[in-house]
Amino acid sequence: MKKRLFKRTISFLLASIMLFATATTALAKEEQPECNNEAKGADITMDTHVEVISVSVDGSGSGISTMDNKMEHDVIPANGTVDLYPKLESYIGLNKKFFVNTTSPSDKAGVFLYLYDPNGKLVSDGWVMGTNEAATWSVFLPKSGTWRLYAVGHATEEYVEISAGWL
Repeated sequence: MKKRLFKRTISFLLASIMLFATATTALAKEEQPECNNEAKGADITMDTHVEVISVSVDGSGSGISTMDNKMEHDVIPANGTVDLYPKLESYIGLNKKFFVNTTSPSDKAGVFLYLYDPNGKLVSDGWVMGTNEAATWSVFLPKSGTWRLYAVGHATEEYVEISAGWL
């Protein structure tokens, strides 16, 4: 009996120490040194110049690729279909946003969207939108490469302009 009581007391004591150490560490604040930008008796000037550089891949496939994912544009004829091929170069994180914008002279129509990954697997699940709308969907762990967006105009009396791509 005494042995069990001793083990429980030691366990409780160790658990309390661990809890106290964790709480103390979480509440500790690291002191930051003060930054004094004034120089007494000295003339200091800083010239900052920012330059934006556009980098593109040349036709041979060599070079540096930016993380820009360009929007694809096309026109869906009345009650027609169109394929767009947006490219996903790279991304950071678990999710990536896919953006679609539709415009049309008519506002009494719909567009069904089918998004396929670079391997041809259907990723979208019931993506439907009206005309003159913009929508964003979150895609979990998308693969880099060329995707296919198959857009179907439904009950469209006029053409529908569509833009799609990765944000």
